[in-house]
Amino acid sequence: MYNRVYGVVIMKDPERLLIYNLIYAELTDDGRDELFGKRSGMDNAVFSKSYAGYEFPEVWFELPLIGDPWYDLHVATSKSAVDEKKEIDEEIFNPGLFHWFIRQNRVRQLIMSHDLSKGIFNAPAAQLLVSDKDPAIGCAFLEEAGNHFAAGSYRSFVGRIPQRWFPCYLGTFPERNDVNLRVECIPDRSMQKSYASDKKVLRDDLERAGLVISDEMLSFISYMAEQPFPIEFQFNVNADGIPAPILGVSLRFMLPTPKTAHLAFLEDNDNVISLMNKLCDAGLCDDRWRLLPGCAFLKRLSAGEMSIEFGGYISFIKVRMTCDRLIDAKTYIVADVI
Repeated sequence: MYNRVYGVVIMKDPERLLIYNLIYAELTDDGRDELFGKRSGMDNAVFSKSYAGYEFPEVWFELPLIGDPWYDLHVATSKSAVDEKKEIDEEIFNPGLFHWFIRQNRVRQLIMSHDLSKGIFNAPAAQLLVSDKDPAIGCAFLEEAGNHFAAGSYRSFVGRIPQRWFPCYLGTFPERNDVNLRVECIPDRSMQKSYASDKKVLRDDLERAGLVISDEMLSFISYMAEQPFPIEFQFNVNADGIPAPILGVSLRFMLPTPKTAHLAFLEDNDNVISLMNKLCDAGLCDDRWRLLPGCAFLKRLSAGEMSIEFGGYISFIKVRMTCDRLIDAKTYIVADVI
């Protein structure tokens, strides 16, 4: 079914598609299809055209926490999974961008993101996870992705953010007229503690990044910073390098160990209960969140003497807000071969 070379699981396309469908079946089993809504008839096709390399890609399912259920799909190719000497399949989305990606040294993942819920199947957003703060790599990515107008915006924005923020990824969205550029920033843990204890520090750093928010939204973000999970800030940046008045604030749950399904997001975890009750009280979430812990799983698939393990876990909760009101909340489920 596959080969394992130096600890790397090498698969062919049909095998990867099989694993993807097994992951989807596991995540939606036992009534959890209520989280995903109706399955897109195109998810297999966009999955198969969204990665390069020889490993199984990391897959993210994006789900709302209230309202009609749906899911969007994000497919991440890791730098370790690609070989500069191997030809890139020209049938995939953005083959030129993958050619560029495999030649870089300061990148971690290239992600093809699909708004399946909006019926967009042939024009994915492209997102890049980077490994250092040098804006040159992000500018080069935007040029290669066909959004050269955003390179200056990106450089201007990351040059203004607090020094103890790490701009971990950026994205460009060809089908979204309202998003020129998206940048996500991680403050270091000491800054997160400061945000939890001193709202003035939080306000000053957000204003340094270019965003002025109300006291009510400031208090909500401070509450999120109090949680024992890393906080991240996501900005939509306009052509002038200034954030649009919509901020995404995420809490990232711990990654699973190689042999253990993710156990941070549990229904009986007091921190999770407090967080989700807060979101429910704010009108951002309903009881569907209680289905989410069941999405943490670890499975083994065997064929003769060979076997493979794959699993999923709750990775993020993201709250979106304007400068003076909350908008919505989403969760991101990540699945991969271990």
